[in-house]
Amino acid sequence: MRGSLIETMRQDFIRTAKSKGVKYWPLVFKHGVKNSLTALITVIGPQFAFTVVGTVWVENIFAIPGLGKVINTAFTNFDFPLAITAVFILGATIMVTNLVVDLIYAWVDPRVKLQ
Repeated sequence: MRGSLIETMRQDFIRTAKSKGVKYWPLVFKHGVKNSLTALITVIGPQFAFTVVGTVWVENIFAIPGLGKVINTAFTNFDFPLAITAVFILGATIMVTNLVVDLIYAWVDPRVKLQ
């Protein structure tokens, strides 16, 4: 976020806003941060999805009941329908997270068009 904000603050439209007399902090928040959020969203969205999927390993290591325990039990007992369903749920979580990230892109940056 910091690197993206520094790069955005060096753009021509920021210099133009400064020359028009826009105060520093409104300039940073309204123009700078808003245009730099896409970099932050790009990192946070998939990181959230992989954190949810990573809980499968944590649940197995610490014997916490949850989806990880279900997957472990399904594969060790050769319960393939349950295993396929659990893996499908994890895949759907990643797909929904990516969809939400795309929708947030369109909401934050009006230049992004959803088709």
